Formats: sequence, C-alpha cells, structure tokens
Amino acid sequence: MKWLFLGFVCAMLTACTSVHSVKPYYTDNNKIDVPKDFLGVWISDDEPSQIIHLQLLASGELTVQEFDSAKKDQAKITKLKLQFFKVGGKTYADAYLAELPGEPLGLAAAMTVFPVHALVMVSSDENRFTAVVPQLPDDIPAELPYVTYEETPGKSDKAILFTASGEQWEKILKEKPELFFAKKEKGRTFKKVYVQ
Repeated sequence: MKWLFLGFVCAMLTACTSVHSVKPYYTDNNKIDVPKDFLGVWISDDEPSQIIHLQLLASGELTVQEFDSAKKDQAKITKLKLQFFKVGGKTYADAYLAELPGEPLGLAAAMTVFPVHALVMVSSDENRFTAVVPQLPDDIPAELPYVTYEETPGKSDKAILFTASGEQWEKILKEKPELFFAKKEKGRTFKKVYVQ
C-alpha cells in the first residue's frame, strides 16, 4: 500500500481543513516525479451529494472538477500544481494553486489561495485511493513553528498557519506522522476511470 499526502484533495474533504503552510513541505533532496499509479482521471466514489473528478498529469498539474449533484451542469474547476516527495518510505505531495480560477470559485481553489500549501494522506489499492484529511494535534510540536490569525473577522475562532521549513516537516513526517492523522478517520474514496 502506498501513502501520499495530496494537498489537492484536502479542500475537497472538508471546508475546515486545519493543516496549512506558507512554505513547501518538501526539500530539494526529497522531491520526486509524479508516481505513475496516480496518473489519469479519477472520480469520487463515496459521497453522492458532491461528485469530484480529478485529472493528474505527469507534469504534476491536477485539474479538479467539483459538481453538486443537484446542479451537475455547474462544475467548479480548479487547477493545482503538485510536487511529490518521499520521507521515511512514504510518498507525499505538496499542492498549490496553479492558476486563479474563474467563477464559480471551487472549494479546492478557495482553500489553496491562502495559505498556499496543504496536506492530505492517501492510500492506494489498485484502481482506488482513499484520501484522509490531517487534523491539527492538541499539542503542536515545538519544532513546527506557526502563526495564528482570525479565520473569520470578528469571531473568536483562530486558525493556524504553519511557517515550518521543508526540513522541519520532513523530521515530523518521518518521526511522528500520527500526530496529524487519526487511525479512526475513513477519509474519501476515489476510483480510477481512465489511465494516462
């Protein structure tokens, strides 16, 4: 089974994703090409009210089409760029917005405009993968610096924006990946519909 952090799916799973960074999660030493298993066209397989199509190219460009089942003709299209990397035998990806989308703005775009980088863990099994959104731990390790900001102006809810370097993330992802991923979380399932 392969493990990936895919920032592009992060925004699709929940509107309140909590793990964002202003700096890339990878370093020059651990980045790799896009894994061939993830090339192609995918469709969400588990949530009938929101249908998501993904197309991942060898260049790392990901096109996300989000459909509301009640309004299938109004797709929200987002283009992301992915940089894959390996840490501790696991494969990860750093995602950021490749181009500013037009209207309507999809959730995938809205969650990657600011901050730029996000994480999601994905396991693959033949022609399916499951994406799990990372959760903010109760105790953030001191080696991962961050700042807080008001998520909604005028409200008391604070959001955290990580400022850690790729080297700092590499250490945490190698030594303590369980800090961000609860084993009970099932995630979101996608099935492959076309191989590139």
